[in-house]
Amino acid sequence: SIKRYMNDLYHLSFQIGDTETVAIVAKKVKSSLTSNYHIYDAIRGGLNTKLSKKAGHYIGKFRRDKDQRAGYYTLYHANREKEQAAAFVYDIPRLVHQVTDGQP
Repeated sequence: SIKRYMNDLYHLSFQIGDTETVAIVAKKVKSSLTSNYHIYDAIRGGLNTKLSKKAGHYIGKFRRDKDQRAGYYTLYHANREKEQAAAFVYDIPRLVHQVTDGQP
């Protein structure tokens, strides 16, 4: 599950039995013009450590480029800033389609 903490921090966790473990922490970069997040390994670094790029638990950057449409994000590798590790694309329903289809 994904939970939002404070205004700029997100935790991705999984549950096995009664134990819930936070696996990844995403921190939103406030100075960016587009959606931009730094991703950290919470299992290796722990939740009580300072989140920084120089720490050993930094995974990379997750961002939407200015040139791309909404719903298109890229995950960049931590050690090689320009190297794309993955791309995520999802469809955002337009408000007009929701109204015509009768969805809220």
